[in-house]
Amino acid sequence: MNDENFCKNNINMMLKRSQTKVIFPVITLALVKEYLSNQKTIFSNSEIKAAYQINLKIWKTGKRY
Repeated sequence: MNDENFCKNNINMMLKRSQTKVIFPVITLALVKEYLSNQKTIFSNSEIKAAYQINLKIWKTGKRY
């Protein structure tokens, strides 16, 4: 198994085992990225949800930032 598949498998297992524990780090990462790119500090619920979904997709596909 190559490194990419190993990482993808581990992320998928982590998401399946503790979905609620993973939500906040993914949201935090998304908001930090948004802050660093746009200096934005206030987010609506829909913006947080969209940022979460984008970053979750990135984690699952193994794409780099």
